[in-house]
Amino acid sequence: MAPRYLQGHSHWALEPDTYDTFRREWAGLSSFLCLAPERRRRLLARTGPRVPEGWSATAPAATSAAEVVARALAAPDWFVLCGPPGTGKTRAVLRELAVNLYKEDKQVLLAAYTNRAVDEICEQVVQAGLPFIRVGSRLGTAPIYRPYLLDNMLRDCTSRQAVRARLGTCPFYVGTVASLLGKPELFMLKQFDLAVVDEASQVLESPMLALLAKVKKFILIGDHRQPARRGGPGS
Repeated sequence: MAPRYLQGHSHWALEPDTYDTFRREWAGLSSFLCLAPERRRRLLARTGPRVPEGWSATAPAATSAAEVVARALAAPDWFVLCGPPGTGKTRAVLRELAVNLYKEDKQVLLAAYTNRAVDEICEQVVQAGLPFIRVGSRLGTAPIYRPYLLDNMLRDCTSRQAVRARLGTCPFYVGTVASLLGKPELFMLKQFDLAVVDEASQVLESPMLALLAKVKKFILIGDHRQPARRGGPGS
């Protein structure tokens, strides 16, 4: 703030900060800074990812969703799938990826920037018959997926032990990046093996790092020509 602005006013009102997004990003940045130096360098791409076992730089490009999924699963640290809209990144690749992760008994975060994209993820998970919990608000969720909202999924739990069991046994948590970061208690109850982020190019660096700091591996899906949005994310 410019000093001349401070000097131009004689009275000030001090109020407590209630900007939840700021608090979430501050907490996320803190969790990132608490990571081991090697992990921070890898997340910032200052250190390249480890090479998958059996991988060859001369291997032909993947031509099917199954091949893309196989390469994503083989990557030890992270995998990036980049392509223009309408090429089946969500409907084909993400769905088959989720099915394979379920078979491997992985605990997974499925995230996107907007609620609309999260609803599309829910559509694929429902069609695949996989169990999941939708993290977010009722108004931000399509009516057909509201029964999967966190509050509704826990409604019949009559004790803390039942809540912990329900949360611990559900393998997929689906939501916007903002919604997932807004549930810090979720990450206190369970650990996640992997995060899959759709619309990844729309997410700003700070919340993205905050989310990726909570998982061992991540897969980013997006369109490199779709810039990050500067407005508030869905929640």
